[in-house]
Amino acid sequence: MNKRIAIVLTLLAGLTGAASIAPAMAANKSPADAAETQAMSAVNMTVAEASTAAEAKFGGKAVEVSLDIVNETPVYTVSLIGADGSEMEASVDAVSGVVTMAPAEVADNETADGNENGGENEGQNGENGEAAEAQ
Repeated sequence: MNKRIAIVLTLLAGLTGAASIAPAMAANKSPADAAETQAMSAVNMTVAEASTAAEAKFGGKAVEVSLDIVNETPVYTVSLIGADGSEMEASVDAVSGVVTMAPAEVADNETADGNENGGENEGQNGENGEAAEAQ
């Protein structure tokens, strides 16, 4: 019985939060903010529903969920931990509920082609540092 109450309270909190997003964001005035407000108002699912959908599709346990706008569409990113300790991320379309594997993130210091930014300079700096140590 306590589990049922907790689930109901979680769903109510999610619905209350979703209902308060649009009015809170409506105070923003820029066109980009207006587009984001419109996209967020289209959200049809709660955090709990997104977590459950990702867990059902990929297994594991949801440990973190965020809601962002991706290509003008609200998308939940759900971080999952598998039974074997593996980590993965799922993307859940917050309008349609479609669950997909999230694209791999590029590290902050890497470009899309995998090369580090400033890699050539780092090598030159390293050589200069070695030369300074030798003197």
